[in-house]
Amino acid sequence: MAKRRGTAKLILAAFAGIIGIIGSVVLASNCLAQAPLTEQEQKAQREMQQPPAVPAAADGTYPAVDRPTGGPVYEGPPPSAQTVPAKPGEAGGPEALGPPPNADESVVPDPFMKFNESMFTFNRKLDEYVLRPVASGYAKVLPVSARQGVGRFFDNIGFIPRTVNNALQLKPVPASTELGRFLINTTLGLAGFFDVADDWFGIKQEYQDFGLTMGHYGVGMGPYLMLPFFGPSSVRDAVGLGVDGAMNPMSYLLPFWISISANTGWRATSAVNYRSLNLELFQDADRYSVDLYGAVQEAYVENRKRAQK
Repeated sequence: MAKRRGTAKLILAAFAGIIGIIGSVVLASNCLAQAPLTEQEQKAQREMQQPPAVPAAADGTYPAVDRPTGGPVYEGPPPSAQTVPAKPGEAGGPEALGPPPNADESVVPDPFMKFNESMFTFNRKLDEYVLRPVASGYAKVLPVSARQGVGRFFDNIGFIPRTVNNALQLKPVPASTELGRFLINTTLGLAGFFDVADDWFGIKQEYQDFGLTMGHYGVGMGPYLMLPFFGPSSVRDAVGLGVDGAMNPMSYLLPFWISISANTGWRATSAVNYRSLNLELFQDADRYSVDLYGAVQEAYVENRKRAQK
């Protein structure tokens, strides 16, 4: 009996030892599972959890891909892809620094700004106290159609500079066009009061002046210049204005004092007639422009560049 009890105690002790060993192994496994992973183990675990890299389509988009673990569908570059900004000039990257290809880098200098601003003020005062009041009274006497005819008359007798400058630029067709317009409008158009050449035959004016002729041969506009009485100009165009004025035949056919008086009266009448057709010329500019001097300068430069093309 005592021998059986000793055998039973040995069996129980052995069983308890086996249970203890199993418990120790389980406890150690749990401790190891909860222990922090090393850097290499963490990297390996992330790579196993991430989906494979998916190449982008031709339009730069990524197709929809299911996560390997059965997660939700997502779109976009794979999480493992490292976004590296493209360098300037590369596909998808920002544009390289610098002006756009079609940018016009030429800027008309204004070294005579103080003089130009004083002349601009002088011309404004002259317009306010002399030209505009005279033009307003002139507009009350002549109807619009008559004043437009006067403008066409002055435009017609100024054909010589246009014809000569087209010829100087080696443009025979525009030069002959200007000569033909003068002959048609002087005869059929009653000295040019009617633009018969355009209205009846569709012959358009081919405007050119000596300033544009110099520009045609590569002469730049030079510094901006505000001329008294004449308005905005440039050094080049001021020279051209003098050359065009020298083409007036009255300077050679009439005595000096008569030609000066005739030219002055011609230009004054032309200016009054033009102003009468544009009585609101500066009012809208004053209303909407913060810098009227700069606005006039910019408009003049742009118009001259457009005429040069």
